[in-house]
Amino acid sequence: MNLLLASGHPEAIHYSLGQLYDECNLVIERENNRMTTEAQLIQLAIGSVLSNKARKAFVEEQKRLNISVKPRRGLFDENG
Repeated sequence: MNLLLASGHPEAIHYSLGQLYDECNLVIERENNRMTTEAQLIQLAIGSVLSNKARKAFVEEQKRLNISVKPRRGLFDENG
């Protein structure tokens, strides 16, 4: 329950057991993916100090992860 509350689920106390189980697993999966990504970036950053090839891979990975989210065109038009 605390995991969900800390992850932005203020209404977790009202979830059914099935929903609680599913949401906890989603939070755990998201956290594991975040930790894996951070570990890969640290590994690439350390390698980039030693090699130009690793430096290029690090920069490419940073660019790939740096995603800008913009609203879909036409979604918030005044006309409809």
